[in-house]
Amino acid sequence: MKCRFTVLLSCILFTFFFTGCQNQSASQTDSAAAEEVSALPATEEATASEPIDEPIAESSTVEEAEPELPPVKLPAAEYRLTIKYSSELLKNAVDGSNPDKTLNIYLPASYYDSEKRYPVVYFFHGLGLTPHTFYRDWEAFAQYMQADPDKELIVVEVDGRTVRDNFSFYVNSEVTGLWEDYVTTEIVPFVDENYRTIADASSRGAAGFSSGGFSCINLTLRHPDIFSCVQAISPGLLKDEDLPEALNGWNATPDFLTAYGRAFAPDPKAESLYNVPVLDGSPEDNALCEKWLDGFGHLDQKISDYLALNKPLNNIQIIYGAQDPYPLMLDGAKYFCELLEENGFDEPLIELQMGHTIPEDYIGTYFVPFFSSSLNFNE
Repeated sequence: MKCRFTVLLSCILFTFFFTGCQNQSASQTDSAAAEEVSALPATEEATASEPIDEPIAESSTVEEAEPELPPVKLPAAEYRLTIKYSSELLKNAVDGSNPDKTLNIYLPASYYDSEKRYPVVYFFHGLGLTPHTFYRDWEAFAQYMQADPDKELIVVEVDGRTVRDNFSFYVNSEVTGLWEDYVTTEIVPFVDENYRTIADASSRGAAGFSSGGFSCINLTLRHPDIFSCVQAISPGLLKDEDLPEALNGWNATPDFLTAYGRAFAPDPKAESLYNVPVLDGSPEDNALCEKWLDGFGHLDQKISDYLALNKPLNNIQIIYGAQDPYPLMLDGAKYFCELLEENGFDEPLIELQMGHTIPEDYIGTYFVPFFSSSLNFNE
């Protein structure tokens, strides 16, 4: 089955994104957002004077009128849940990460008034952020869920932070823990066992922003038996030949370098718990480069491995901002989309007039339409 995708414009810059989002106006900065601010890598395009935060960018490319939605009449305490989950798989992380994590769970309007089961979308936040995208825009989510009872779904935001609010990329690492297994063998079964879900891959999707955008792509390509569709906003995608340039930027960004190194080139015996390539061409260093490329790079291999599983995804959508301040984004995004198209995928890229941020009205304009058409809503 071919994957179905969408396109709008095209462009992106990059020294590499991952941490936070660029605010589009001072009016969007609030007390909750202030806790999420994190440093960008130093680049010629992104200066220290530029404010950083999560959502919400204006998008001049979407002209459709806003739908009239009914007012929210749902008590937040019953439909917007914060669940504490203690992981067995993260207990012995070498970096000292706390295995006690948080899940934000958002239930649809009809949840307590019916016996029906619902699809689930798992949302993965980025480095420097917390699982709070739908928390901050819960009223919009609740409105859209009430507007179309036939397309209601559950959303689960998964905490991906390691020690000192660093980041896991939701991958297995001998330093930070078995994060991929945590998601696929602990969290997904936990949600299916405790909530009325349609416990099938066709009714399970993934979404994410920034480094969480990479994470949802990676998890979905590796586990099409668990997820059937993915929507990624500003994900980390890197052409292999761009690693030296990317390292130049990452070396100036200690928080990202540490998180990425511990995830993809972990070394429990090293003082920093990871190793960084020096690009001297030696066999040992070349092998280390391969580990660093196992993250945002090796895109052709990722797609090849996915195809070998012979379980086609229903849909993929990648959203980027034309004003994203990280220079290598454009090449990585275009190359990844070219590889997808060569293998039967159709136009995966949406490009918007925004920076490194979540689009304005993300839930109504992008999230709900994509997953309404991509997931199976029949029990």
